[in-house]
Amino acid sequence: MGATWHEPVPFLKSHRAAAVFGREFERLMDEIERRVEEIESLATEPKTDVRRAPGRCVVQLGPVSLTISWVRSRDDTIANGRMMVVHWRGVAGGGGPWMQEQATMGHPQLRPGRQPKAVALLSQRDLVPDATSEQDWRWQDEASSALITSMELAGWCIDTLLENRQVCRDEAPPAP
Repeated sequence: MGATWHEPVPFLKSHRAAAVFGREFERLMDEIERRVEEIESLATEPKTDVRRAPGRCVVQLGPVSLTISWVRSRDDTIANGRMMVVHWRGVAGGGGPWMQEQATMGHPQLRPGRQPKAVALLSQRDLVPDATSEQDWRWQDEASSALITSMELAGWCIDTLLENRQVCRDEAPPAP
């Protein structure tokens, strides 16, 4: 049964939480994009591709990808939604301009006339919001129950992406 006039609605089921979630998700995406720009500034990396859409972000870094997606609940409350953070080997989300540019530059997986390798799941982390207000917003890892801020999550996302890229490089056969 729903809350009556004298029962307060829990924060994460309130309309306020939806607005806070929107700001928090944008903070997370902005921080990820900022960290990707830092990687690009080193000029040792192929061009990265960051694509954003409402509730979604895809980052392509060489042979690895990161996708972040907000999965809404049926009742469309923040309390019952979840964020999926997935690291991939390969090109996630269809490739787009990054794939075409890398093919012309001779990327080993994307040489002309050659199909890219299938995308393979490397890791997945499912998180749910944990907050009583905007000030104490955290993401709770569903597997470990650990609480993490959006800035810490952005750091973990990019650190894991870089680690995965290095593993893929180490496993790649030498170029002919």
